[in-house]
Amino acid sequence: MFKIVGKIAVFFLLVSYTFAAQAYLQTQNIQEGDRAILVLSASGDKVEFPQINKIGDFEIASTSMQQNTQIINGTFSKKVQKIYYFYPNADMKIPSFELKVDGNIEKTQELFLHVKKSDITNSAYSLVMELGKREVYENEAVPLKFIFKMRKDLRVVDLRFSPPLLDDFWVKEGLKSDPKEEGEFIVHEINYILFPQKSGEKKLEKAHVDIGLANMQTDIFGMVTQGARYKKVYSNALSLHVKPLENTKFVGDFEIKLEVDKRKIEANEQINATLKISGYGNFDDIGEIALKTPAAVFSDKAQIKTRPNEKTLEGFYEKKFSLTYDKNFVIEPIEFLFYSQKENKLKKIVTQRIDIEVSKKNVEKELFLSPVAKEKVVIKEVHTKEYFLYGVISGILLSILSLIMYKKRAFLRWKRKEDFKNEKEMLKKLLTIQTAQAKEYIKEIEEYLYGKTKTPLDRKKIKKFIKSYEE
Repeated sequence: MFKIVGKIAVFFLLVSYTFAAQAYLQTQNIQEGDRAILVLSASGDKVEFPQINKIGDFEIASTSMQQNTQIINGTFSKKVQKIYYFYPNADMKIPSFELKVDGNIEKTQELFLHVKKSDITNSAYSLVMELGKREVYENEAVPLKFIFKMRKDLRVVDLRFSPPLLDDFWVKEGLKSDPKEEGEFIVHEINYILFPQKSGEKKLEKAHVDIGLANMQTDIFGMVTQGARYKKVYSNALSLHVKPLENTKFVGDFEIKLEVDKRKIEANEQINATLKISGYGNFDDIGEIALKTPAAVFSDKAQIKTRPNEKTLEGFYEKKFSLTYDKNFVIEPIEFLFYSQKENKLKKIVTQRIDIEVSKKNVEKELFLSPVAKEKVVIKEVHTKEYFLYGVISGILLSILSLIMYKKRAFLRWKRKEDFKNEKEMLKKLLTIQTAQAKEYIKEIEEYLYGKTKTPLDRKKIKKFIKSYEE
């Protein structure tokens, strides 16, 4: 670092002071991956530098400031310089910049920087980007691999990988692999699975790796410390042609199945159904699928699990339903349309139609009244003391009975409250009531539980409705 600063200072002294603001490069020729250093300088009591985040297409990695006072022709002059560090990977023109010096706007001269391309075959490190396919459909899985090589004898203290920007893609992590040795090199592989979201010609810009190489430095006290000298290694750029996909958004190969736990039930008895989709492709695009049936349906949120292989994503989709109805009903077939990569054509898979038989048993309750036995009434003469004693005993018994009834009512109130402690309990109760109003309440609760907008529920009204059918 001190060597760099020394070179900059010497160069700065040799530059003519004709202009109040100047710009220069530490070197006008660099190797791809090396750091470029731009210096803006000005002489004056108050110097304001422009805010620079990028030079051309390349972001500023870091900056530093230096200030010193010099005597020119017997006059004191304050010089301020700001140093910009960046990593270009192609030849570039550095534009003129405006500095504000003692209230005046001063412009720097334009510069040109030449960047020599790296020779991968003879380099101590390299980064290569590979695509498994160069022409695909929208939403089709594309394997993307980065191969980074570096010599084993390098003293590397830090590695930082930066993939290219992939704005028009869904990106999933691919298979993980451990570093391996190939001759005098250590090889790292990084895998992704891409799913292009838009058709057209897509360009994948260069990725890069920041390599921190061990660098021994001496501080101002003469102590030797180990730092890191960073170098950027760029990959190649690639292009991908994405063809439009019509009539569907699914690409891969899938299988579908709908199962029920019973096909014959009593009226308003609950049955369970499970929808399963398996195979490989863009499973994350499969949304919530509904059943086509007149029965009342309650469903959980679909569960999707995926795992990568070398070429695509293997996946499994599962959604569970509960149904109930008071007469025979049908679950209509579910259709799933996708572009088959095996057959290279649109393909439709369909579940089987499921018929549910509902049996009705009319249970009539008869009320049998047994004759009441006639009791013989005997009138006895009761003395005053006996009458008082009977009154006390009756009062005690009535008090005990009242206490028992109070506790029973409190228990029933608590139990009713527990019966409706959450929305799912209310939903289960409503599924047993086959009326238009019950279906409206079911829709409201499902929207509240699983919808994007949380519509407020009138819980008191729904509870009152359910209780009217329980009484």
